[in-house]
Amino acid sequence: MASKLQIRRDTLTNWETENPVLADGELGIIKHNDNNYRLLKVGNGVSNFKDLPDFNTSIQSLKLDNLKQVLYRNLEGDNMLPLADFVGRTRPIQTPIILASIDDVNKSYVLANMPFILDLTKNPTKWSIFSTNSEWTEYGFTAARIETIEYIDDVTVGETTYTNCAQITTYSAIDGTTLEDPMVISTFSSYGVEPRLTPVLMPDGVVGSWKKDETGMQFMYKHSDGRYIGMVNGDNKSNPASTYARRKIVWTDDPINGTWQTLFSDIEAESDDILDMGIIPAPYVTFKAFLRVERMQGKDGIYVGAFDLCDASRNALAVGLMVFDEDWKSKKVIVPTIDYVFESSLDVNGWGMTYTTYKGKHFLSFQDGTVSTGKRVVLSSNSLEGTYTYHSTIYDFTVDTWLKQTGSLFAYSITHNALFVYNGELYNISTGQTNEKAAGTGGRHQTYLWKYDDNDKKWTLCIVPFLTAFNARYTDFPELGNISFGNAHLGQMVPQFIENGNLYFTGIVKGSRDFTVDAYHSFIIKVDLTQALL
Repeated sequence: MASKLQIRRDTLTNWETENPVLADGELGIIKHNDNNYRLLKVGNGVSNFKDLPDFNTSIQSLKLDNLKQVLYRNLEGDNMLPLADFVGRTRPIQTPIILASIDDVNKSYVLANMPFILDLTKNPTKWSIFSTNSEWTEYGFTAARIETIEYIDDVTVGETTYTNCAQITTYSAIDGTTLEDPMVISTFSSYGVEPRLTPVLMPDGVVGSWKKDETGMQFMYKHSDGRYIGMVNGDNKSNPASTYARRKIVWTDDPINGTWQTLFSDIEAESDDILDMGIIPAPYVTFKAFLRVERMQGKDGIYVGAFDLCDASRNALAVGLMVFDEDWKSKKVIVPTIDYVFESSLDVNGWGMTYTTYKGKHFLSFQDGTVSTGKRVVLSSNSLEGTYTYHSTIYDFTVDTWLKQTGSLFAYSITHNALFVYNGELYNISTGQTNEKAAGTGGRHQTYLWKYDDNDKKWTLCIVPFLTAFNARYTDFPELGNISFGNAHLGQMVPQFIENGNLYFTGIVKGSRDFTVDAYHSFIIKVDLTQALL
């Protein structure tokens, strides 16, 4: 009769209560209420159980779909269910977290319908909370930092019994709360994120200036000489629609802390570095968004990116591809041949036209219909010029009812999208925003990560959200210094490239205590994937 080897195992609660020192090489398995074993620790003969890293963490490959899921998911989709946690708590779809007890004097609160979130128990001070019914503004510093959390049993207040409760304390009182307010909990810093401390270029409010009203960092790439090159869009809305946007090609030695300089002309000049090149083909006049470029396959120093070709009113009419060398000495615009029958029409806003190469083919993606009612389609071609034919659909508001149901993170819209390839796999990052209280998350603009499965021939939503706007009182987060940007609003967040394990994003942000002009302006975020991965 063969002997059986049984590895030491127990629940997380029992492990952490006993907190033993595991012998060098000794295994300890965490058992869950459903009798599944999901986490493993390996002893070193010195450290207590709590101080040992999860073995699962140390052996994960560097893949984007291993990124931490730290905002609670309340989205109905087959890949998201069942919504269960490490201690068996569940929260039905469309059931918001609510306040069951309020003690503003001691800054102590009881939350009902509270899901169990492991990162929240380990790192409560990285999380914040606010009421969706409070007098908070889109760009206000409204969320209070969580100081402690303890999961407790049911709580009875008067004749009402609340289930799945947690007791929290906060650094400052939560604004404008009343009993049974729907609450939002979120985190920002646990992603290994380093935002640029100052904006790339600020709107200046000067009459006649090319960047009077807004600026927006769009594409960015790394030059072979080590510099970082990007394009900044500046708006002066007092000018006609076809001319109020001006684009400048800029460069820096350090995208996070460096000073950006113009590549071609004086920064205040009334010129457009791309339109003045005269490369936009007739009958098109201008473009609105040129958000991402990537190096052309097999050609060092040559880049290509997709953008919208627009009329004088900046309505998108067609997809364009711009090919240029890294010094902008040669450039051309291609209008690719597309064999696709629109069910609605090309989104006139041109949101998120994007290009990449994958497994030897060229890929384009754009919106068929509006951002909140249409679908995001992907086309592919054997050549850059086309013909591009239908490949797949990432999401479809006309079919996928979970996108727009009450409580969905996507009920409001998905705007910008960006295809990109990492570790030989095809991804899409979309930017959207929710106004749904039942979603359990808040903020104006969050990014969602999608992954294409070559075997199933479909896209899967694998991280919700991937990044989110930071919405909190800066006084509660002194270690962030002046990083009080983007309170509840990070727009047009687009992944650019990965360098030394860091994924760089560009985008626009609105609302900060340090910015005198309340308008969109540029920002850059660096995500340290070695810190952001499970």
